[in-house]
Amino acid sequence: MTETEFYFDTAQIIALALRCILDIFLPFTVFFYLHKRHGGRWFPLLVGVTATILLVVPRALLRNLFVPSGGDFLLQFFLSALINAICEEMARYLAMTYAMQQHTGLMDGICYGLGHGGMESLVLAQYPLDYLWMQIRHRRFGTEYFTAGRTDEQLAAVMEKLQICDSLDVFSSFETSIGTICSIANHVAWSVLVLTAVRFAGCRKFLFLAIGLHVLSHFGTIFFDVPGTLITTFAICWMTYRWVKPYWAAEYA
Repeated sequence: MTETEFYFDTAQIIALALRCILDIFLPFTVFFYLHKRHGGRWFPLLVGVTATILLVVPRALLRNLFVPSGGDFLLQFFLSALINAICEEMARYLAMTYAMQQHTGLMDGICYGLGHGGMESLVLAQYPLDYLWMQIRHRRFGTEYFTAGRTDEQLAAVMEKLQICDSLDVFSSFETSIGTICSIANHVAWSVLVLTAVRFAGCRKFLFLAIGLHVLSHFGTIFFDVPGTLITTFAICWMTYRWVKPYWAAEYA
């Protein structure tokens, strides 16, 4: 493969850089706005961040135990989505029940969602950051910078990464950024549902609704691309608003 087979234009690099900025700063920028203007509190945000970190190992173990390594793709996907939804929503429920006993306002649920979604977004940002740095170095030094002195195995890995970089055009960066925004909005909606289940008697059903909507979001993202992601997120947020509004109306009238 020759050096001229890869070329990363300025628009491609700028789009990927903007995607990285969005992934890293969006949820925390929204939090700072809510903190300054609407009394958003730090503690729920930090609980959301912590719960997301603590969730990593048990979720991975459950996936290894229950998701088959081969076979039907739909079964694998459904089991993985279900495990992910149950783990995340139960982590939300336990965190809000035991760690947030003094933080039970609607804004606290929103801030928890920003912490949970923001931590996920921050972790995932390492991949576009790596590809961005690779694109910038390629523009400056060329393909030889990455291939010189490599073994065949290392060369194959480098070329695979360069091909991935080459596929990250302006549209794909825009598409992924839309996915990031939708993911954070979903986490806020699920957090509000779960906090409603924790705070109000007879609302335990909202925990199971959050799990169901969480699974639904996975299918919308995978099978329907950007339009499906937008429609699914809108539906999740709209249904959450309609379901919880009667319980919070008196507090936020």
